[in-house]
Amino acid sequence: MPSIHPVAQVLCQRRNEGSLPGARTDGYRVGLAIEGGGMRGIVSAAMINALVDCKLLHSFDAFYAFSAGALNCAYFLSGLSWYALSVYYDAGVNQAFFNIRRALKHQPVMSINYIIDVVTSVHLPPDSSRFTHHLCRRPFSRWWCLTGSSSSYCA
Repeated sequence: MPSIHPVAQVLCQRRNEGSLPGARTDGYRVGLAIEGGGMRGIVSAAMINALVDCKLLHSFDAFYAFSAGALNCAYFLSGLSWYALSVYYDAGVNQAFFNIRRALKHQPVMSINYIIDVVTSVHLPPDSSRFTHHLCRRPFSRWWCLTGSSSSYCA
């Protein structure tokens, strides 16, 4: 019989008990690290949807995300995790985002500006009220490779 990883046990126990961040009695602190990597972010977006399907959003105490993972995490915390996937198969396949010809001009082939300025601001904005609600209960860190700056919220 396969054994269940101890962290998975904690997450499931928290879900089953309806435990919420800031009011836990189990003595554990569980964080979720969400990787980025341009178009590889589709993998973490799909994994986030699996966590949503398993009803594990409230089981984590902190979120740490990088680049595309930060975008995925914003949608996850907004309750719009399926939007994160659609960014990759809708917005991620047009030339405004991905254009191989930019390499000939020694420019990045992917435009993070397009995703941040157009997609997340106009077409598929995360629900900021729900996002802020979760941030006030748990720390969230992000790092945008575009600016080279990092931010920490409610740390």
